[in-house]
Amino acid sequence: MRARDSLSPPIASCLLLTRAATVLTMTQPQAVLVPGAAPTRAARATSPATVAEGPNVGRRVLAALGLTFLVVGLTDLALAWYPLVLGNPEWEFGTVSATINGLPVPTLGLALLGVAAAQSERRWHARLVGVLANLFLLALLGCAMLYALTVPVALQSVQEPMVRVGLVKGMVKAGVASTAYIVFFGWLAWRLLRPAPSR
Repeated sequence: MRARDSLSPPIASCLLLTRAATVLTMTQPQAVLVPGAAPTRAARATSPATVAEGPNVGRRVLAALGLTFLVVGLTDLALAWYPLVLGNPEWEFGTVSATINGLPVPTLGLALLGVAAAQSERRWHARLVGVLANLFLLALLGCAMLYALTVPVALQSVQEPMVRVGLVKGMVKAGVASTAYIVFFGWLAWRLLRPAPSR
């Protein structure tokens, strides 16, 4: 006969309760919410507000990075156009080429802002980025027309074959890049400005 069988029922019950308490204290503590008390660290980590904060932080980081790229890129483009010397074909050709070459940074910023705005609960964020994409599209269409007007003048002014080959390569690169940017800005504006699907 075991020793536990010889114990009285109250003592055996106490031993069982002690063993259960020991097992419970060895496991990981659970979050306990007491009305009026400050939540514990475990409760804060598993609360819905803290879990929902994760995507918000990622969206805010994307928006901040996008805004930084956009401001830096637009500053670079604005300085390329200052001082304005419209009517000078050499200046127009060089400035539009520099603008197209400088578009990756602000385009990346606008794309990051678009991603952040698409995940935002506020609809006006997406609309604002869509309007910016439309402005980029219109500005780039204007640059493309100005560039097309200066191409014949640039080709006539260069007679040396090697320089002419370099000029043609630059024109092809500018044409391909500007077409790709126009398509992207148009798609981004359409994507962000289209009406929200009805539920």
